[in-house]
Amino acid sequence: MQIFRRRDIELSEKQKEAVEFVKEFKNSPFEVLIITGEAGSGKTETIKQIFSTSSKFENKYVSALSGRAAAVLRNKGITEATTIASLLYGRPNFSWERRNLTREQKTKQRLKNLKGELFIFDEASMIPDFYSEEGGWSHKKKEVEIDTIEHLIKNKNKVVFVGD
Repeated sequence: MQIFRRRDIELSEKQKEAVEFVKEFKNSPFEVLIITGEAGSGKTETIKQIFSTSSKFENKYVSALSGRAAAVLRNKGITEATTIASLLYGRPNFSWERRNLTREQKTKQRLKNLKGELFIFDEASMIPDFYSEEGGWSHKKKEVEIDTIEHLIKNKNKVVFVGD
């Protein structure tokens, strides 16, 4: 059995509008773009087009909540796609005897110093607002992790949230 993949996908008018908007996003008074759509509506393809055509940004970061979604983005050609946890905290350390989930604070600090960059967050409707080393991701009120993303916005970065 042979599987064929479509290489040239024609974007819809709405997708084209979003891609064109992000091309000029750096000089826009807006800080956030929210892209929504049902499963199969072309959100991932739109992310790919935004990432590949937004050349006015020196750096672009693409992340998703789950490793599986990040892998889908990498398979679409965005080889730098990572999980949101890895973007915000760095990759967790791992040893054969135990897993160390202490996040790299210098990674979070580096993000706080970035200005004028483009951040694209896939699965944005599922971004939790708290990470606990004991319990993982949740929606608790103790420490609000979404604050890190909000700080990116306040720091004159541009953020694209993509989700359903």
